[in-house]
Amino acid sequence: MAGPVSSVVRECAVAKRLSVETTVYDLPNIGNPRVSPDGAWIVYERSQGKRGDTHAITQLWRCAIDGSDHLQLTWSARGSSGAAWSPDGSQIAYVRRDDEGWALYALPMRGGEGREITRRPTAIEGLAWSPDGSQIAFASWYDPANPDASKETPVVHVIRRLEYKRDGYGLTNEARPQVFVADVESGATRQLTSAIAFHSDLAWAPDGTRLAAMATGDGFTGRIVVLDPTGMAEPLWAPDLDGRGGQLAWTLDGRQILAIAAAGHTMQPEFVLYTPAEGSMRQVTTDLQCLPFGAPVWLNETTALIGGQERGGSGLYTLDTASGAVEPIVYWEATRVGFSVDAAARYVVQPHTSLEHVAEIAVYDLATGDDRIITDFGGPVLAETPLAEWETLSVVREGLTIEAWLLKPPGFDPSRKYPVVLHVHGGPQGNYGFRYNREMQLLAAEGYLVLFANPRGSSGYGRRFTDLVLGAWGDEDYYDLLAVLDAVLARPYADASRQGIIGLSFGGYMTAWAIGHSKRFKAAVCSAPVIDLESNYGTSDIGPTWNRLDYGGSPHENREYYSAHSPITWLHRATTPTLLLCGENDQRCPIGQSEQMYAALKVAGCEVEFARYPNADHLWGLRTGALPQQEDVLNRTLGWFARYFEQ
Repeated sequence: MAGPVSSVVRECAVAKRLSVETTVYDLPNIGNPRVSPDGAWIVYERSQGKRGDTHAITQLWRCAIDGSDHLQLTWSARGSSGAAWSPDGSQIAYVRRDDEGWALYALPMRGGEGREITRRPTAIEGLAWSPDGSQIAFASWYDPANPDASKETPVVHVIRRLEYKRDGYGLTNEARPQVFVADVESGATRQLTSAIAFHSDLAWAPDGTRLAAMATGDGFTGRIVVLDPTGMAEPLWAPDLDGRGGQLAWTLDGRQILAIAAAGHTMQPEFVLYTPAEGSMRQVTTDLQCLPFGAPVWLNETTALIGGQERGGSGLYTLDTASGAVEPIVYWEATRVGFSVDAAARYVVQPHTSLEHVAEIAVYDLATGDDRIITDFGGPVLAETPLAEWETLSVVREGLTIEAWLLKPPGFDPSRKYPVVLHVHGGPQGNYGFRYNREMQLLAAEGYLVLFANPRGSSGYGRRFTDLVLGAWGDEDYYDLLAVLDAVLARPYADASRQGIIGLSFGGYMTAWAIGHSKRFKAAVCSAPVIDLESNYGTSDIGPTWNRLDYGGSPHENREYYSAHSPITWLHRATTPTLLLCGENDQRCPIGQSEQMYAALKVAGCEVEFARYPNADHLWGLRTGALPQQEDVLNRTLGWFARYFEQ
């Protein structure tokens, strides 16, 4: 039974309606702000689509810590990204894309041209300066069968590994991101790793004699590896984490490495301390309530600054590594994922998005508690086309508080009746909350109430809440969503005769599940869904690894669950007109899942339309996809709901 409902309301002014074209082309995307060591400057990435272009181009910009003095730093035709300040703040390293591949550049910050340090035929990422500024470590894809990426497509691909493809990259076979180190002055570059593992989260020891990385092998199992930057000594491998890990930070004395690890039968990461000299691993936390992001920053010998997503928002915390105690510093009704801190550990610089801001830069002063959003990139557009009014609400089910958010059309009139669209997040360990989502905002601008929630299984509520969905897809998580939907439908301005549902990935799964179990929805938009758990186990890039944990075992271990919890088992009952969207290169929820759903709905006599996007992967409709495809996804979605809500 659903418990009491609580809510908090925010309002905005009325003006002209937000459009698809405005969200795709007029609102810039801002990311990866990095503060200089002296705390005076910020370098950030800015990308913005141009009408007629296929993709948005990312360039690097600089501004002062107070948000003034913005200056574009790069102008490359294919874009530049991944900036990292040198330890003395005199220059930045960054990655430049061109027709020949990827190049590592250094740009002096007191004037002068960028200089190429080294070049790779494959993507360069994760730049990390050595403490003395003489070397830069990075990760880059390396295929032992095609070292210089010069070979044409082979006649046949021979597969022998469990993990041989990756969404966004396609068929990878034994190619993996490996660790390289480049000399800043000479450009001489050494490859330090060769293990068939995804190497990431590079971190130098304080004295510069060692370099740590997270190596994630088959089965999403991570291990910390400590490398000799000279390449002379053998890598030192930490014990198996029995799960994924990352976010490495050496202690100030260089004796230990702080990291996160989601070990065992859980999706909630915790902090661990690894001591390379002893080969030992110690658990630091056991029940984090936040989902940590960004590498920790040490404030003293035993205390680290960490960031995390919690209850739909974001916060900063101190972590006492001796006791495992986590204390909050500040919490925002906003999403600030990742952070950069100056050398004195005073200014915390973060990207900022909320239900009132699209993409800005925020600065938090750890010394004074002063918190400022220092930019107004979206201001000129939002002054004419404001975002939706919003409120929070919560419903109690079975002793659990299910938090939700409701967007209302600009100029909302409580005396009118509005259609209600339930928007379901992916994961299922994803989350929704205080952040801009252009699809939701466009639906609200069309005159709909848009409801989104964090049912059990969502992250940011602690291990128990997150892990309740393991081996339980479509059970109580589904009823959590219906409970918040019914709470909104009880309001006089919600039109129960015009309910819609939409979601991508696990959100697509839940959309398909809902239309097979209910006739309440007048229209549905289902993007990149999982339809048949058994076939997805064998065809998804994470099927036998991540999904095995989500599904409660392999098919032969849990066949009854696989059948009962697959939406395709129930789609013969569906009557809801459904728009089905999927990228043809999706390796996460492969297009075969959508093809099965389309066939099932057609055979059932349910009205369905199937839009397939060539060369598009799992998240093709987000900001990283081709601009014309982004436009089509949004326009097609709005048109589908309009068609059936207006009948």
